[in-house]
This record gives sequence, structure tokens and C-alpha cells, in this order.
Amino acid sequence: MAFEEVGEKRYQLEETSNKIVISIPSQKNWFIILFLGFWLIGWAVGEVSVIGILSAGIFGLFSNSLPGITESVPGAFGGVFLIAWLGGWTVGGAFAIYTWLWQVKGFERISISFDAFVIEKLTPIWRRKKEYHLKDVVSLRISNSSPSMFTMSGSMEFWGISGGRLAFDYGAKTVQFGSGIDEAEAKFLIKDIEKKHPKIVEMNDHGVN
Repeated sequence: MAFEEVGEKRYQLEETSNKIVISIPSQKNWFIILFLGFWLIGWAVGEVSVIGILSAGIFGLFSNSLPGITESVPGAFGGVFLIAWLGGWTVGGAFAIYTWLWQVKGFERISISFDAFVIEKLTPIWRRKKEYHLKDVVSLRISNSSPSMFTMSGSMEFWGISGGRLAFDYGAKTVQFGSGIDEAEAKFLIKDIEKKHPKIVEMNDHGVN
């Protein structure tokens, strides 16, 4: 009989005298990685092409040797439309690049010291950091939320750059993290955190003992 291999914890935990640091690699989704990789090739072509059209038009306006931008496209509306389109296209491309880098090489770092709970999301060129007063962090638990693709937070969680399997209460809001682990790993991680900071862990109603 061939048994399935026992799952290994993907996160790493380092402990010092006054801090624990947990590193969680992103959960790879190869469909997203391949889809965005090919989409970004087309995005780059469109970006360069439109920048070239706009640059030629602007150059013509100042040099009077080339048709102005309002003559390169159907009237002034066309020029304004291209500028607006380029802005949206650039923002969309930046989001796609961030998501692709997160999927390929991103990781989440959680640092818990005597007074702070810090959550960082890191990629090779971007870093997002949020800090919370540890005294206000309560009820660390398994997250039981069901994200919807029709909400902003739910759609971000689909791409793997938001949300997570773990949650805690911070005043009147809930903070989620640990997007790169599954429920079983989340239970191990809560127990590891509990050894150092038992006061922030909720011990009932969420399957954590």
C-alpha cells in the first residue's frame, strides 16, 4: 500500500530573546504565473506603442515639423483618450507586475516583539509593511471568512496578494494574513506563536487547542 506523503510545514520560524520572525513563501499558482507572464508581453507592446504615438504627437506640437497629436488621431478627443487609456493601462500593468513577482518570488514576514506585531509582504522590488500595537492584538485564530470575487478584498485574495488563513482582532476590525499557508499549517503556526505570546491566541471556538 502506497501512502501519501505527510505534508511538511512551508513556513520558517526564527526566535531570539525578544522577537519571533516567521517567513511564509507565497503559494504558487501556476495558472496565474503563466497567464500574467504572457499578458505582460502584450502589455509591454501596447505600452511602448502608445507612448511612441503620444511622443510623436507632442514632439510635433513643439517642433512644427510633424503633425500635432490632435492631427495624429481623430481630433483632440483622440489625444485625450490615448492619455487616459495609457494611464489606466500603466496602472493595470503595475498591478500585474506586482502580482506576478509576488507569485514567483514573494513572501510574507511576520515579526512579533514585546510591543509590536508587524506584517510585511515582500517582492524583489516592492515591500508593503503594516505595524500593530501588540497590546491591541487579540483572538489570533484560523480565519473562517469566505472571500467573494465581487468585492475588492475578495478579488485581491484570488490573486494571492491579500487575505490569508490567519486572523486577529484589532479594535473594531479584523486583520488577515498568512496567504501562503493552508489550514493545517495555520494551526501549527498558531501553536508556535502561542508558546511565546499566549495572551493573543484565542483558545476556543476555532479548533485551536
